[in-house]
Amino acid sequence: MSVELGTKQKALREANSLLQKFGYNGFSFQHVADSLGIKKPSLYAHFESKEDLGLDLIESYKQWLGQWSESMSELDPEQRISAYFDMFYKFSQKGALYCPIASLNAEAFTLPSSMKKKLKLLYESQLNWMKKIIADGQEQTTFRSDLSSEEMAEFILSLGMGSQFLGRISNEADKVKMLKRHAILFLKG
Repeated sequence: MSVELGTKQKALREANSLLQKFGYNGFSFQHVADSLGIKKPSLYAHFESKEDLGLDLIESYKQWLGQWSESMSELDPEQRISAYFDMFYKFSQKGALYCPIASLNAEAFTLPSSMKKKLKLLYESQLNWMKKIIADGQEQTTFRSDLSSEEMAEFILSLGMGSQFLGRISNEADKVKMLKRHAILFLKG
């Protein structure tokens, strides 16, 4: 038995798809309405503005990332780093889509301040998650210890986000795998 999605969930799903293809500034409420086959005013019953839609998208990504990272918690640190890059590889294979968080990050300077704040909080939770992975790897002597877990976490997060841009511009998703190998070599020292 399948559950029918409501208009709000359908709008979020469609906005996510448009965000991955065109970026936040590359679509409008009208695009979402047209894709759903509804009138634009119908969206206002669920979102006061495109900004509110964006805030709900960020919240949904935060929830998804929490669930995803929890599902990885039993893996060893190297496997969790590998899974992080594999996620970007999957995005790169799906018609050159961006991770929606990366797409928002690329447009951070043009986003409404409320979205910037929420995106920054999301980044901080990602950074804390990555620091924990690296600290676990350092504790197990899998990863180098000459750099702090924070320094390495920021590097790995940046490399992961950047890998999909490289994969997209070169039209070679395997670039993500190559950068994953380099990231793991870096972490091992």
